[in-house]
Amino acid sequence: MKLTDKFTTANEPNIFAICHLHQLADTLSQKSVHIRYLNRFYKGDDTLEEKGWENSAKFISVGRQDKWALVDLRPLRRRIEEGTLQGTEFEKREIINYDFIIIPPEDDVVKKHF
Repeated sequence: MKLTDKFTTANEPNIFAICHLHQLADTLSQKSVHIRYLNRFYKGDDTLEEKGWENSAKFISVGRQDKWALVDLRPLRRRIEEGTLQGTEFEKREIINYDFIIIPPEDDVVKKHF
């Protein structure tokens, strides 16, 4: 993977920043956890059905309108490394670069969910 200093967009995280945090933690003999936050439901709309979210469809499909969802990507990462799991380049990049994906219940404005 080529690391570039690029900005984060809605569908493409800043991979440089993720790798930098991991390297910093390694240097300090620490661990790091990388969490991807994805919305599925927003103001009554299901992003699973919206154009532009196709790449994230398999991940956000586990989201529920009334419950939080947490996806542990670490077992999937091991399977990619072993060659026993296939996916699109986007899916593999998400699995390799993040430890968890968290999907909140339906949201209409930014607010506390607890």
